[in-house]
Amino acid sequence: MRFEALKKFFTNLIFLWFEQRNKRDRERESREAEDLDRAEDERRKSHVLPLLVEVRRDQTASDNPTFCHELHKAGRHFQIPLSLFTTPRLAYISANAHGLKKIKVSCLGEPNASILDLIAILKHFGIDPKDPLDGLSFNEFHQAGRNLWQFEITRDGIQDGSGIRASWTKAHFGFWDSKPEAEVLYRYWKPKEWKMREERFTYSLIFDLQDYRDEWTQTKSAADTDVKLEALYIGGSVDGTFNALSERQQGEKWIHLLLPWLWDPRTRHWRLFFRKTLVGCLVGRKTLHTKS
Repeated sequence: MRFEALKKFFTNLIFLWFEQRNKRDRERESREAEDLDRAEDERRKSHVLPLLVEVRRDQTASDNPTFCHELHKAGRHFQIPLSLFTTPRLAYISANAHGLKKIKVSCLGEPNASILDLIAILKHFGIDPKDPLDGLSFNEFHQAGRNLWQFEITRDGIQDGSGIRASWTKAHFGFWDSKPEAEVLYRYWKPKEWKMREERFTYSLIFDLQDYRDEWTQTKSAADTDVKLEALYIGGSVDGTFNALSERQQGEKWIHLLLPWLWDPRTRHWRLFFRKTLVGCLVGRKTLHTKS
């Protein structure tokens, strides 16, 4: 009776407001219950990893390189070391890019870019950044060059490889691969190859075939000089014009003391600034001795 007595004081709008409020309360409670169920379902699903696709090892197949987004991002700021372009190292970087150490760099329009710490990755693989051979054997160099070429194709965005970066890379590595003596003389020309890549990155130089031919001529000259010096050091003969060191005159004994200081046992390489001078001296002295 009281409610009926008070009902005449309430308007229809007030009753409508109460009904809408009750409806919203019921919907909120329903959503909260669904959210709890959904959160529990997501928690259970988070324990399930994506489907793992297993493959068999194929020793005869050539693995395709993988270039992750983080590698492309780093390449926008720094020259990526060639030693990181072997197929196994590229696969490692792609699989662990999210957890590898990052550094922050500043650039126009992107003040706090976070990119891969390339030096830390080199250290992980035990590679000395100052190694003139880039920590690569000849076969690894060949593989890394091919992978770098494919990387540059993706950066040019031209799939037929006719882009500027890909074209230069193909010509650069193709020159060294075209030499029959490339593998034998690898330790001689590899530092020159590194220097020319550095100059390309720094100055954007075009591919000049004559420059490469000049470098190859110097490579062969250095190798020939080392062969002669090594033959003298071990007491052999060069082109049949030299006898054993033990047969030299007393005035030439200083050579026995000097040569060990010119030989680098780590690289098995004669020091460059003494090569031509020393060979010329030895040839001149021996020629005069023979004539006398």
